[in-house]
Amino acid sequence: MNVEKTMEFILEQQAKLVAHQVDVDARLAKIDRRLDSITTILKAGMRWLAKHEQILDRHEQTLDRHEKMLAKSRQDFDQRIDRLIDAQQRTDRKLDRLAEMLLARGPNGRSRSNRG
Repeated sequence: MNVEKTMEFILEQQAKLVAHQVDVDARLAKIDRRLDSITTILKAGMRWLAKHEQILDRHEQTLDRHEKMLAKSRQDFDQRIDRLIDAQQRTDRKLDRLAEMLLARGPNGRSRSNRG
């Protein structure tokens, strides 16, 4: 057995292993930088999302308030329309009675039944 060749082989293998380890370390460092960048982007995205969730919540609350106000306004409007309809019907009945009274009177303002 040749000890020199064995030693030379071991040294060559060790040199290859070291070179390979340097390459692996460089690749891992590159992956670490990419992961750091991705982490930074994800954190920024999470902050953006949290901020916009708060904005969305405020908009939903505002929308709920507006929907309640609209429902109340619609109810008030309906009540006013109902009162207006009632008032119009009363006015129509009064006008009908007035027209009947006027038609029952003669041209000189006297009742037609008292013409005697």
